[in-house]
Formats: sequence, structure tokens, C-alpha cells
Amino acid sequence: MEPAVPETLRLVNRPAPQAREAIVSRAFMPDFGWLAQMLFAEIEQAKRYPAIAKRQRWQGSVLLQARVHDDGRLSDIAVVEPSGHEILDLDAIALLERASPVSLKYPLGQPYVVVHIPIGYRLE
Repeated sequence: MEPAVPETLRLVNRPAPQAREAIVSRAFMPDFGWLAQMLFAEIEQAKRYPAIAKRQRWQGSVLLQARVHDDGRLSDIAVVEPSGHEILDLDAIALLERASPVSLKYPLGQPYVVVHIPIGYRLE
């Protein structure tokens, strides 16, 4: 049984077919659901609310893009959609940098994949 994919994490790139006339079935495309699930779990576990943002009662969601390399390194981290508070955006980037490298459960089968990673900051 394959793990469920959190709907909030999206894979940005998929390998393109090698030949134009080749028919590629969706069944033959790699499933990176395990990667999305693993990244989500590691990020949520390591996330800490920035003290200044907590004092100011700032909340928001940051959408980041990053490359996950076949050795687990995270690189080319960039903000795709900012939260509206620079401190939250910078904290989200630092969070991914601290999480790198991640332990990959399975080989990627390619040098890297690009993922979008949402990171939410909510006060309860």
C-alpha cells in the first residue's frame, strides 16, 4: 500500500518522455508521494514560531520552491508566494536550510525533483 500524498505539497517537475512519438502512461511516471509526505513531516517537526512574529501576532502562509537532490540536499530555495510578513518568509527559508539534507526513503531515479512546499504559521 502506497502512502497518501498530502494535497498541500505539489511536485513541480516530472521527467519528460525521451522520444516525441513515445506514449507515456501516467502509470509509468514516478510517484513522489512518499517524498511529499516525508518533507511535510520533517518540516512540521522542526518548525518553530519566530518570537517577534509571535509577539506581533503575525500569521501567514509561505509557499516555497526547492530542489530535492538525489543525495537529500535541498537547494535553490525560493519564495513563490510570500506570507505578507518578511520575518515569516525568511524563517521558512531558514527552516528548509536547517532540514537539509533529508533522509530519502527511496531513490529519486533522477538527479533532482522540484517541489512546492507550503509552510503555514498560525497562532492558536
